[in-house]
Amino acid sequence: MGKKSKKKKKAAKSAKHKDPNRKKIFKFLFLIIGLGTILLGVTSTDWFMEIVQPVLAGYAKVSSIIINIFGENTNASLDYITSSEFSLKVKKGCDAIAPIILLAVAILAFPSKNMNKWKGVLVGTLALVILNTIRIISLYFAGKYLTKTVFDFIHTELWQILFIICTLLIWLFWMKWSISKNEETLSLSLVSKKS
Repeated sequence: MGKKSKKKKKAAKSAKHKDPNRKKIFKFLFLIIGLGTILLGVTSTDWFMEIVQPVLAGYAKVSSIIINIFGENTNASLDYITSSEFSLKVKKGCDAIAPIILLAVAILAFPSKNMNKWKGVLVGTLALVILNTIRIISLYFAGKYLTKTVFDFIHTELWQILFIICTLLIWLFWMKWSISKNEETLSLSLVSKKS
């Protein structure tokens, strides 16, 4: 009985090490950490700042237009939103590029069809850009109408947490959608094979 028990334990151990999902998980994590680190590192270079400057100016312009719908009288100049009472600069880090990179890397690293991946990256990027625009608008109003302490909390704490949660939720929603699309394709191919 002792020999059989040992053989079962050895078989269970070797099956554990041969688990194909384990390899996929490590590959997924390696891609996220590796590509994420490289791409986030690129965002710290001087030449990237030249590329991102028009993005910051675009956020300022769009946000200023929307803020003015609410009765404010703001202007956008480069990456500044200004009014006679308050001024806000849209800086690197307020561009949603880091969450977009992390979302894109997580989607691209996940085992799924390429078309599903690109749809996820595009829709996810659009969702994060819209969320970031809302963030900038809310920071303008917080800066103008609330205390500096409250503004700082909203800027450095609240929105950081919201962005992490929203990025994760977008990825989870995409993952669920992508898996269901893969299952639909698989079931359709099985049905057509039976016919």
